[in-house]
Amino acid sequence: MNIIMLIFAVLGFWGILNKWSRGFIGRRKKYIHAANVGEGCHNKGKLTKKADAAIATKYLLVKVGTDADHVAACGATDRPLGVCYDEADAAEDYVAVFTFGAAGETLLMIANGAVTMGDLLYTAASGKVSSYAAAGSFCVGRALTTATADGDQVEVDPRGPALAGHVNRLCDAALTLDFTVVKAGSTPATGCDVCTAAYKPIGIAQGTAVITTGVAKIALLNGDVLPAIASEAIAVGDDVYVTALGKVAKAATILASAGTYYRIGRAVTATTATGQTIQIKTCSPIKVVVSAKMTNVNSAIGNLTFSSTPTQAEANALRDACETLADDVRAIQAAVTSDPAELVFLAA
Repeated sequence: MNIIMLIFAVLGFWGILNKWSRGFIGRRKKYIHAANVGEGCHNKGKLTKKADAAIATKYLLVKVGTDADHVAACGATDRPLGVCYDEADAAEDYVAVFTFGAAGETLLMIANGAVTMGDLLYTAASGKVSSYAAAGSFCVGRALTTATADGDQVEVDPRGPALAGHVNRLCDAALTLDFTVVKAGSTPATGCDVCTAAYKPIGIAQGTAVITTGVAKIALLNGDVLPAIASEAIAVGDDVYVTALGKVAKAATILASAGTYYRIGRAVTATTATGQTIQIKTCSPIKVVVSAKMTNVNSAIGNLTFSSTPTQAEANALRDACETLADDVRAIQAAVTSDPAELVFLAA
């Protein structure tokens, strides 16, 4: 009996020892995953960075700071790196930054005003986001909740930052035509109005806003092919300029009269009459100043005659010719100092 019990005791001890030794030898190593490792991948796009300066509020957009290890609050036209999920009491404080495309989850951001669920959101001043895109701003996602005031948090379905190709603007006046060329409105950052020849355009409205203060979607003039409304027959390859009522006209018509004009592209389709839709390869607006015809003509002064004792009439004729020449010089000076990209002189 004692021998049997001894056998069982030995077997039991051997089993325990064997199990313990296997666990010790085969034990897996544990690793600590740090977000601020300089190389490799970062879980859910979370980075650890140092702040260039104090950051008073969480969920602000940040950009690359003084170097690759630092971040700073993002401006309206800065390309954002991600969303800062921490406050920084002072420079050099560590903060967690979630990048957009790699986050794998929705992100919180801070609105600079009212936001409606479903709005595309764009970079705004002081690291906030806005449903109105300023020129040069970046789209960072779509709102999943609403905001009613500056400083409200909004949940966002993020996307990698991309330059805004369209902006939403409040209309100063009704836009009754599709594809109207528009300029900045009475509130330049958020408004728009129908563009005429002398004003710098910001884009082409995609659809109508038939009531004042309606919101229009504006396609920016950044090299895309966009529709516009012709004011006359235009051939393929013609340079096109903004004219009255937000329409476009060809160079031969525009450059026949003195004034300030903006070229916005080149026709890739043709039209035969006013009111027809034309496709244009857009460009950033180019300011062209057409100077009035010179009224002074060749030999206007040289052909004047004078008596051996000049008369008052002869003196007056010389004065008038010199004044005409001075008027022409002043017109050229005004055209040059208006800082055009191109200057055109009409033939005398």
